[in-house]
Amino acid sequence: MENKTMFHGSDIEKIAQRKGVAPTAIKNFAANVNPLGLSPLATSALKEHMDIMTRYPDRDYGTLRRALASYNHTDHHYILVGNGSTELLSLFIGEVAPKKALILGPTYSEYERELKINNSQFSYYCLAEENQFKLDIPGFLAAIEDDTDLVIICNPNNPTSSGLANSELEQILKRAKEQDCWVLVDETYQEFTKANDSINASLLLTQYDNLLITRGGSKFFAVPGLRFGYALCSNKEMRGIMKGEQNPWSLNSVAAFFAEAMVGDTDYIEQTKALVWSEKIRIADALKNNQSFRLYKAYGNFFLLKILKKDLTAKMLFDEALEENMMIRICTGMAGLEGEYIRFGILSPEDNDRLLALLRRHY
Repeated sequence: MENKTMFHGSDIEKIAQRKGVAPTAIKNFAANVNPLGLSPLATSALKEHMDIMTRYPDRDYGTLRRALASYNHTDHHYILVGNGSTELLSLFIGEVAPKKALILGPTYSEYERELKINNSQFSYYCLAEENQFKLDIPGFLAAIEDDTDLVIICNPNNPTSSGLANSELEQILKRAKEQDCWVLVDETYQEFTKANDSINASLLLTQYDNLLITRGGSKFFAVPGLRFGYALCSNKEMRGIMKGEQNPWSLNSVAAFFAEAMVGDTDYIEQTKALVWSEKIRIADALKNNQSFRLYKAYGNFFLLKILKKDLTAKMLFDEALEENMMIRICTGMAGLEGEYIRFGILSPEDNDRLLALLRRHY
């Protein structure tokens, strides 16, 4: 089982070139990025401190790590920053060098890519569509075999937008601990969840030293080009090894400065959550009770949609949306998804209305 990728949200330039328009003319529903754009507080601060580029960043990123610790309500010693969460994912998998990994799918293809680079065997345990992509915990625990040395979970998951509560994740961590197995939890979309969803693996760090969490700024803080990411891990030995393998000054001074400011922009953070949560409810309500599409509960800032209408494909919807300068993500062909699927992120209410109008034409 392998992932077959179509256009990614970062391919907006290719799409724009194909259409002969500027990238900014296309509403990118495929990238799952905060529609509010950049943090005003961080943007203003950077404008006043552009000379930060004349200095090397602090090799230990002390002030940034403390700001992240405050933001995540954890110990700053547990934090390692990097050039996007992808760098930290690569460092971690390279160090664990798993002989046999288990991936919760369908999911982000980068995990598979890194495992292949490290010549690791891996298998998928796929969420079932008939179960609304909710994980069968006993089945997943049974899939963690005696020789499994790494489990990879994206939570909330991309592309299903399904979520695992901490109580469920803890069962997996206990089982993995018994097997001397590491658990990697990618929480790229955690900040888009509600507090009562109980999705926050950082609360489990002090209890489990076989846990590494990756987070970043690309989605929630709308800075994919900044390449800012961080990992949280209570295992001092693992953090030390990863730091030792990492290139010095992996995160540039501008990224470090901007990241520290943006995680302190509480007004922006609350406005983002309010917008995304309200639009989740409104979009779900707008797409319920129709015979053409099936929408699943979203914990992230995006929805997975299954196409039920005969003679309508994801590629057809992609092309139709593109005609109206909107870009959605084709998920047909992803490992673990059988049928025709698209994924779309939550943008502004006005942009969401445009996409909803397009989908309603197929009711």
